[in-house]
Amino acid sequence: MENWKAVAGFAAYKVSDLGRVKRVAEGHGATVGKILKTYTDSNGYARVSLCENSKRVIKPLHRLVAIAFLPNPDNLPEVNHKGPTTDNRASELEWISEEDHRIDQMVRKQHGEGVHFDASRNKWTAVYSPVIYTYVNLGRFNTKREALAARKAAVETLGKKTR
Repeated sequence: MENWKAVAGFAAYKVSDLGRVKRVAEGHGATVGKILKTYTDSNGYARVSLCENSKRVIKPLHRLVAIAFLPNPDNLPEVNHKGPTTDNRASELEWISEEDHRIDQMVRKQHGEGVHFDASRNKWTAVYSPVIYTYVNLGRFNTKREALAARKAAVETLGKKTR
């Protein structure tokens, strides 16, 4: 059964634990009870357009769901998808630290593989980021496979500290 809760800061809307948002109050010609359409941003996250006091605001759907349905006793700042970023059900989201979120993104290769070809040296280079805004060059490799293996081993050593 789908559960609905008020969207924090937006009295005219409710969000569900299945990752949907609906209008619950009249205004600006909107239909009460109508499920809002979402759009996917360039990073693959669903966003929804809400209106409050005649101002339109775009919000990430997964954050609305997490705020409404997931306890956050440690006041963690990030919402992580346990699976694909298109799955915004409360059961597929979790609160997580910035560091663990970054590590999870590296493990799942959400921002690329962490390797690139250096044409000037005719070698593959692997990098990773153990600390935010810090990049570690893991070296140069003859093949992409070797570079990927080195990065994978480095990322796996980071582990998850808060889970």
